[in-house]
Amino acid sequence: MKKILVLVLSTFLITSCFSGKTTVDTDKLAKQLEQSFINQKDITLSIEQIDVDKSLLPKGFAYIKLTYKRGDKVLDSSYLFTDGQYITQDFIDIYKGSIAKILEFNLAEPTNIDPTGLSLILGNKDAKNIIVEVTDFQCPFCKQASEYLHKQLENRDDIALYIVHMPLPIHPSAPTMARVFETGMIMGKNFEQDLFKADYLKQLQEIQEEIIELDDISDDKKQELFDKAVERLNNDIIEEYANKSGNYQEFKEKFDSQQVSDVINLSTNLVNSLDVSSTPTIYVNGRAISGFDKSLLDKVLGELK
Repeated sequence: MKKILVLVLSTFLITSCFSGKTTVDTDKLAKQLEQSFINQKDITLSIEQIDVDKSLLPKGFAYIKLTYKRGDKVLDSSYLFTDGQYITQDFIDIYKGSIAKILEFNLAEPTNIDPTGLSLILGNKDAKNIIVEVTDFQCPFCKQASEYLHKQLENRDDIALYIVHMPLPIHPSAPTMARVFETGMIMGKNFEQDLFKADYLKQLQEIQEEIIELDDISDDKKQELFDKAVERLNNDIIEEYANKSGNYQEFKEKFDSQQVSDVINLSTNLVNSLDVSSTPTIYVNGRAISGFDKSLLDKVLGELK
């Protein structure tokens, strides 16, 4: 429903409600937009002009919220820009990036995230600015985000950067890597950067390609071979970091411990409560930035006080 409506609205030309002003005749605009839905006669629209920092808006444009209803039931809502003649979903500023994403971040209601029990990877645990990085050690965009955050924040004592694990199903070694990381943290070893730099995913992709090319075995057998390859790689990862830890036996014992499981479960519960759907997702003082959006991160982190 939303995709259909937004597609129509983002390309729909309406008669001018105002010219060069920043106040929208919302009732008139809603009626004109309703008329565009030939096959949606039972849908009504209400429009609210949103008060935002005018310096972020192109001259003559306002930021509006459209709410779609069928009877008393709210179907969906969209935030758009209009000058009374044109409607668009976004403007891209060559210096600031996506204006829609900036406004979406600014208008978001902060989520109260309790970092107790999460691993602090940068900054001061008593800092007033809390950043929570939801990540997957086999996600290439998570790797970029991690490198960026370290570069931007490593010398700041006004932030506390915590890590939360969200291993994606397409990354079969990510759960093992998350446990390796938390085992290291318990032992006073931060393996975060080492784990991101290690390209275990490429190794698995190469193995998978070799298995796919085998013509004389069934798909079930191919899956079995791949599962065994994943198991071998995961065991190799554990052995590698056990040796790096400085105390091989302690690492192996802690890796399978309830203490590590508790930290991993804390991440899982937090991800579920936040309803995060992708990695990386970075929460800055409770407001989410989805994906590695460098322009938005530059602006948000630069404005932290």
